[in-house]
Amino acid sequence: FCMKMKVPVMRRLLGLLVLALVTRLGWTGNTLVLYENESIRETHSLFFAALQEEAVSLEFRSVSDPRLSQLSFQESNFTGILLLAPSVNSSTASISVANVQTFLAHGGSLFVAAASPLAGTLTSEVLHTLGFDHDRAGAVADFESRVPGVVVDHVHHAADDVTLVRAANTRSGWPLHGQGPLLFRGVGLRLNPSRPTAHALVRGSPTAFIRAPTLGALPYAAGSDVVLVGAWTGPRGARAVVSGSLAMLGNELAVHSDGRNAELAPRLAIWALGATGRAHVTITAHEHALAGSDLSFTVAAHEGLDTQPPAQRRPLNLSAVSLELVFDRVVARLPLTGLGRFAGALPLPHTAAPGEYTLRLHTSEPGLALMPHHARVTVRAANTQNANAWPAPPGVAGLALGAVVAALLSLALAAGRAKASKTE
Repeated sequence: FCMKMKVPVMRRLLGLLVLALVTRLGWTGNTLVLYENESIRETHSLFFAALQEEAVSLEFRSVSDPRLSQLSFQESNFTGILLLAPSVNSSTASISVANVQTFLAHGGSLFVAAASPLAGTLTSEVLHTLGFDHDRAGAVADFESRVPGVVVDHVHHAADDVTLVRAANTRSGWPLHGQGPLLFRGVGLRLNPSRPTAHALVRGSPTAFIRAPTLGALPYAAGSDVVLVGAWTGPRGARAVVSGSLAMLGNELAVHSDGRNAELAPRLAIWALGATGRAHVTITAHEHALAGSDLSFTVAAHEGLDTQPPAQRRPLNLSAVSLELVFDRVVARLPLTGLGRFAGALPLPHTAAPGEYTLRLHTSEPGLALMPHHARVTVRAANTQNANAWPAPPGVAGLALGAVVAALLSLALAAGRAKASKTE
């Protein structure tokens, strides 16, 4: 058994042994883990240990715990929620999809894992809200005990099990960084085209399909239309990751995948919770600049939780980030490089109109959120004769004229005092 486990899995096991002895620093908030069976703490212990290694504080509660109804999801003490209760009916859960919507509307982070069948469950409603659909018709298996809605792949599978899919069709970038393949056993999802904030992170292979509930029926989706893992981004930095497989997070598949699941599954959750892919940035630059000149600036950017001390955040790879100078539109842009810090000069156009400009960072990577930060720069025309130019500093002639005026004023005051004394 030990020989089958790779280094990542063994590291997680060692982490479990010392977890109680290690003081976690940095994050003072909590992530609420909502489960339907408390045994998940053992069956998915490697997954939870990996999160705690990232200073994520977990609080476990049953999704049916009546105390959940007393929580204010608008001003919640929890900055993240792991919804790991795929079979719980929405009518018996102590939280509602409206609670989840409120939580996300206020910048919360969410990770959802599903399993079949999904119809009528709280998880199903949450997935639909985020823009991920599933086969709602496949709620009941037919006479052959076919499990409806699950992903099947007769080519890319493991252990002679066509429902244990090897998923290698991953999206490059945050939070995957090209990792894979991983083992997946669960429900296939499909993007709702009317929800542009939903993205596919892991798709099915060309031979994958979502099993129909009855023989002869067309699959709900096939090939790359099958979404195994997806992401959602919202306002105020809110984000979510959805997985059609709760088993993907478990210890069993972590071992059978030679450690790939043990690395990738926590990485997805860590991204959802904001420990990665959320950059805290600082831009410093001169407050004044002339059109046609170079504007010196410095950018610092680090990934980490909002409540994590800056010293514990990771330097951000700036290769997907650019600096923009904005007036009524973007008038200059400079791609950045490096890790965590970039110092350089932004060439300003000669045609830049005088006024106050904004320096900001931009990224086209949907998995990377840049926390709002900008710097103000006042740009003046290069021609100092222009009415909008800065007033020229006094030269030698100006200083001499000032001295003469000051002397004349002094003599006039002295003469006035002398005349007053004579009158007395």
